Amino acid sequence: MRFAFTASVTFLLGILLDWQSAYLAAVFVMILLEAPRPVPVRAGLSLLVATFGVYVALFAIFTLLLPYPVLFFAAVAGALALVAHWSVSGRSKLLVIMTLFGVLIIPAVARNSVSAAWAQTVWMPLNLAIGLAASWVAFSLSPASPETPSPQPREKDKDLDQFWRLYLGLTPIAVLILLLGADHLLTLLYFGLFATQLAAEDDGGAITPWAKLIANIAGIALALCTYELVVISPTFAMLALVTTLACVCCGAWLASGRDDANLARSSLTATLILLGDAMAPLSDTVEASAFDRAFDITVAVVLAIAVFFIVNRLITAAPKRDLARP
Repeated sequence: MRFAFTASVTFLLGILLDWQSAYLAAVFVMILLEAPRPVPVRAGLSLLVATFGVYVALFAIFTLLLPYPVLFFAAVAGALALVAHWSVSGRSKLLVIMTLFGVLIIPAVARNSVSAAWAQTVWMPLNLAIGLAASWVAFSLSPASPETPSPQPREKDKDLDQFWRLYLGLTPIAVLILLLGADHLLTLLYFGLFATQLAAEDDGGAITPWAKLIANIAGIALALCTYELVVISPTFAMLALVTTLACVCCGAWLASGRDDANLARSSLTATLILLGDAMAPLSDTVEASAFDRAFDITVAVVLAIAVFFIVNRLITAAPKRDLARP
């Protein structure tokens, strides 16, 4: 239950203390808890420094290029190529995800407000820092199993496929969202996160994209049920109760050993992102905005599945080079 209770406590502390995009700390801690062991302190601090450096660089580049649309969108495409390259070159998974978030969020927000883009530049790494701290506490209270699975060898042709899968899957939608002026943080974040999950898996895996879609819809439905209960009794105690129950249910699913157990992470991610965006800051009168957020997440998931379905078919149909030949 380390996964369930750590995600729940981190999420609730964020809502209670009301820092910016607080639900992301819970999302980051869920990613960190996927590993069998905690991130070493030195590696975690290096990750934070690298993330903040990348975000400052992205902020500087995109704000400088705001008056030049062609260069602005070329920089977005180039940054996405860098993210796709890092994803197959052994870089930290969290650094790849954080960089992707920055490439999606900072240019979109900067087109409306440079000050808001700077706030995201600061607060996204801070949420990662909170997630790291929460994961260290969780592993200290519930130590990891001594057995550590051996890493699977990577194949270069699959790495190349993953590069093109991620780059071709991300770039058209990211550019389209920027062209339409859609700067909704939730849609961009969830599309990026879900896209990395799809790109990292071979086509035809045991868990199909449609199963992922169902899992995300289940997470959205769970968030809406939780939301309605909080609307009936708009108190932090009610939010804490129903959020903990939701996390425990997903944690039990994850620990069940079922073939689809890993989908619990996707469901809980959808639940916490949707609920956190609708509830923060928690007030005595919670406005009915969760259904709009649910629509945003659903659009992000459907777009990702549709685009990656097409990209997977293109990659499968493309002739493969014989790497054994000179």
